[in-house]
Amino acid sequence: MGLLYHFEKLCVQLRHCGAFKCAAPLWNAVRPVYNGFINLTGRGGLVRNINGTDTIKLCPECRGTSEV
Repeated sequence: MGLLYHFEKLCVQLRHCGAFKCAAPLWNAVRPVYNGFINLTGRGGLVRNINGTDTIKLCPECRGTSEV
């Protein structure tokens, strides 16, 4: 897994940790910068591992697709 994958995972963990769960104004302010960064750096696709066996690449706009 690449650096972008780990960056994404870190951001998701931060977003959902207890201290930041109620920080909607912060996330609303940061989201456009984050989206721009992901779109710029993820041009080759964002790696997702499906069912622990299949690796696929998604376009950055589909990054909300979860790994199951």
